[in-house]
Amino acid sequence: MILSRSGLAALWKTCCLTALVALAGSMSPAHAHPHVTIENRSDVVLNEQGQIVAINVEWKFDDMYSLAAVEGLDTNGDGEYTPDEIKEIATENIEALKEYDYFVDAKVNGQKIAFGHVTEYGNLFSKGILTMYFRVPLKEPVDPKAGAFSFAVYDPSYYIAIELPEADPIQVIGTLPEACRIDIGKSAAETENFQYTEEFWENDAKDGMGAIFARPIAIKCDGAEKQASNG
Repeated sequence: MILSRSGLAALWKTCCLTALVALAGSMSPAHAHPHVTIENRSDVVLNEQGQIVAINVEWKFDDMYSLAAVEGLDTNGDGEYTPDEIKEIATENIEALKEYDYFVDAKVNGQKIAFGHVTEYGNLFSKGILTMYFRVPLKEPVDPKAGAFSFAVYDPSYYIAIELPEADPIQVIGTLPEACRIDIGKSAAETENFQYTEEFWENDAKDGMGAIFARPIAIKCDGAEKQASNG
């Protein structure tokens, strides 16, 4: 299947393949990648001890994908899509995303950290836009004062462009320890003034390139960065 590389493949194969193929076919090679756009907001969730225990993720899909995803799911024919009617979409997406760590790449001192299973999730559909939300629990709590914590949300294949909105892309649930702050960095593409052409998309684009366009979100605490560099 042409969509098997994407974390949302299971859903696309069942309900959205036709729409996405039509979209891809209408694009010139220079714009053939990515095919879906998601507006991503996140929460860093802390416990009472100031440790990071989870990352909340909220995705707003583009209008074309949103409409394709909910097609045929208005079971009572009232013109509305209730959370119950569209819950199956979220369930299929979460199952498909598990293999890809839910498109969340979190690290402490540059080392990837493990997640637990996502059990809290759902969908909303309003004004033609599908929104999916889910909580990614960390397998073990992380003390941001003890090391440099960062994360980014992206599709490794860059089949989906996951972008941060200008307003309120990241929030904190709980209380950050003193001398800690949120920092949103530039993507590698921005930092290196990356230029991509029609030839790039035809010959050089490949799986794993999504990280180039991901904007890292870090919790920076006085002393932790020095400790990380000395470690």
